Amino acid sequence: MSMIDLNLYSATSSREEGPLITYDLSAHDRVIEPYTDEEGNETLGGQIGYVIAYLLMVAFILFGFVFW
Repeated sequence: MSMIDLNLYSATSSREEGPLITYDLSAHDRVIEPYTDEEGNETLGGQIGYVIAYLLMVAFILFGFVFW
């Protein structure tokens, strides 16, 4: 989830037009990382989960195009 840049918000909060609001998108919450073990290797369960997730995603998209 992106967060509001509070430093810029508080520095510009006294403006007549209102404060400037920007979002800090540098966080890693937009990156989906595969499940790994302690050594950093992807596990078999994580790989199977990714395959199932992508198959479900494709199935829902195709279902939407065909039946909508």
